[in-house]
Amino acid sequence: MAQVVLITGCSTGIGRDLAQRLTRSGYTVAATARRVEDLDDLAAALKLPLDVTKQDSVDAAVAHTVEQLGRIDVLVNNAGYALFGAVEEISDEQVHAMFDVNVHGVLRMVRAVVPHMRRQKSGRIVNISSIVGKLAVPVNGPYSASKFALEALSDALRLELAPFGIRVVLIEPGSIPRTCATRRSGRKLYRASFSRRSRRPNPRHAIWPRSPSPADWSCIWAIRLGTLCCGASSKGLPRRDDRPAVMRRRPVRSTGSG
Repeated sequence: MAQVVLITGCSTGIGRDLAQRLTRSGYTVAATARRVEDLDDLAAALKLPLDVTKQDSVDAAVAHTVEQLGRIDVLVNNAGYALFGAVEEISDEQVHAMFDVNVHGVLRMVRAVVPHMRRQKSGRIVNISSIVGKLAVPVNGPYSASKFALEALSDALRLELAPFGIRVVLIEPGSIPRTCATRRSGRKLYRASFSRRSRRPNPRHAIWPRSPSPADWSCIWAIRLGTLCCGASSKGLPRRDDRPAVMRRRPVRSTGSG
């Protein structure tokens, strides 16, 4: 039976591309966005309106997914946004609004989905963080703080949910252009970070040759989701043992901030 994946924030960017990629790979995808009309041309098994800042909306989307698809195997907490500016210049209202999406929105989704996963005795939660959740940079303080918070929550959840067969995965991408168009796939970027002969980091690609696009990152995450999180049972995704050695190595981290 195909894995059921619920993804937040599918109107644009990474969430949209990941929903398309997983659908093509045989997953059953429930795609969500604040404005469901933004998903009209998206190929997904289920398209739902979801505002992660509203508990009623979260509960309705989760309940409808379980009712229509029978279960939720993977939750991808992708919805979020960045607020750039000096710390002293950003208002409390702006910070509260961003934290309500980036942090409290994740908490609402986790509280709504985990009871279903616990009854299934299995599940995966994928939280989309950022490299700035590890290293803060100027004019990015509040956004970095929201990602630092998500990192801590993910670490705690990983320990709390492990006894129930639920795994928590944290993704920390670098800078990502807003466009989904790319001439180079995520797999090629993944491979480019290592030399073919030595399988060691390629000095010519000590950093990404450019900022990876949403399509680049979603391709890598789809591979990781299939091989690390879901047992690689879906068609179109390489199994762990079938992947070339370079695909089993960690990609060289981008120096950009996400």
